[in-house]
This record gives sequence, C-alpha cells and structure tokens, in this order.
Amino acid sequence: MVTSSPELRQTRKNVLLIASVSTGVNCVPIRCRVMNLSKLGARLGQAESLQRGARITVTIGYVGNIEAQVIWTRDGLAGVCFDLPVDIERAQKRKAEISCLPASAGWAADLRNAYQN
Repeated sequence: MVTSSPELRQTRKNVLLIASVSTGVNCVPIRCRVMNLSKLGARLGQAESLQRGARITVTIGYVGNIEAQVIWTRDGLAGVCFDLPVDIERAQKRKAEISCLPASAGWAADLRNAYQN
C-alpha cells in the first residue's frame, strides 16, 4: 500500500465518474461517484457503507480492478488510497465508447430499416 505522506500527495483531478466498489469476495458491489482522482487515490461519493480501514476493490473505466484501502470517511464521502498507481486517462474513458457489432444471426439480422420493405 502507498502511504499518504505529504511528499507522496498527488495532484487531484476533479472528475465525475462512476465506480464499482466491492468490499469482499462474495459481496455485491456498490456504485459510488468518483469526485476526484489522482494516481494514488480517489474521493468517492455515495460511499456511506464504506468503513475506515476497510480493504476494497475499485473498478473505474478501463483500469480494471484496483485494490485500495479506505483512509477516511465523512458525510457519505470516502477517501481511498490505491495499492498501485493508476493511469488517470485510462480511468476516465467511458465504457460507452465501445462499439457494437451488428447482428449477424437470427431474426435480428433480418431487421434492416423500419421504413424498408
């Protein structure tokens, strides 16, 4: 785990992203807002269920699973420290940017245009 000493404090970038946060192996992930992000941590909103000191797994954008620890909690917010640095640009890419392939089998493949015979 990366410590939160002043010399390691990274510049935070204000963002508005959605993260999936899991607190254990068999737990249902919760959705939190990522309010700011740095290479070493994040501030999460809608995080009332997180407890200080808890080990969590955070999934943001295309970064995948990020192991982290909850450092502080207050008024539904939580500050987390990542075990390893993350790529902020990759974390900000939205999943909606994935393109879809057209249907090529079944009845959906025969659908062309609603106005075409």
